[in-house]
Amino acid sequence: MERWCKTVRKITRDYNLNLNFVAIANYQWEPDRPGHTGQSLGALRNQIQLSTAQTNIVSNHIARVLTPSLDTRLHKKTVVEKPNGVKEETYEYTAVINDPEMLQLNREQLCDEAIYKRQLVVSTMNQMVLCMDDYQKAEAGAAGAETSRFSMAY
Repeated sequence: MERWCKTVRKITRDYNLNLNFVAIANYQWEPDRPGHTGQSLGALRNQIQLSTAQTNIVSNHIARVLTPSLDTRLHKKTVVEKPNGVKEETYEYTAVINDPEMLQLNREQLCDEAIYKRQLVVSTMNQMVLCMDDYQKAEAGAAGAETSRFSMAY
């Protein structure tokens, strides 16, 4: 399960980072955009926000499994008396899971929902690709030619 979580976490992080580059690549000051292009960009921005929110649902659940809340507890106290009569105390602490029952519940829930969470991420990515495709078509249509250069920099 840990390997699956780490793989999905990496995919969703990379995906969200790439979406941020799409948003940056399409920046143009609003008054400089014709009305049709501005509407297309607004739809693209809304889809980027929705897509990020959907993948964050999965990322947050994975984070609760991979990085549970920890407490620091005293594990061992050692007192050593030096030859000069001075006592030296050494403390060893360990990190323990704050709520093992909650961690177990999160793991079980993730196992039960893994196929759905995977499908959510895949569907979200596919939907975003369609949205970017539609945006490019709208940009080309607004420019008046199918072969015009798109504003996306990828």
